Amino acid sequence: MNDELEAEGYARELSRAIQSERKKAGLIKKNRINLEVISDEKTIKILKMNEKFIKERVNAKNVLLTTGEERFKNLIELKIKEKRVGVTFKRV
Repeated sequence: MNDELEAEGYARELSRAIQSERKKAGLIKKNRINLEVISDEKTIKILKMNEKFIKERVNAKNVLLTTGEERFKNLIELKIKEKRVGVTFKRV
């Protein structure tokens, strides 16, 4: 598997997980969000390769991909291909 295919797989899994969380939050397809994704440097680098895809898939107005161990209110912790990823979003 090459790097591009691996990056696409990460983006698709993350998008599916975010869509599931959007549904749990009662959002509908037309609702736009501001999305923040927090993970380790390697994972963020992989996700940045498909940032536009993620933004379109989850109907995000803004996407912030960041590293660090920050904890935010309403942070949703996900596992994407054995990597820890935290996401938070707010309807705009």
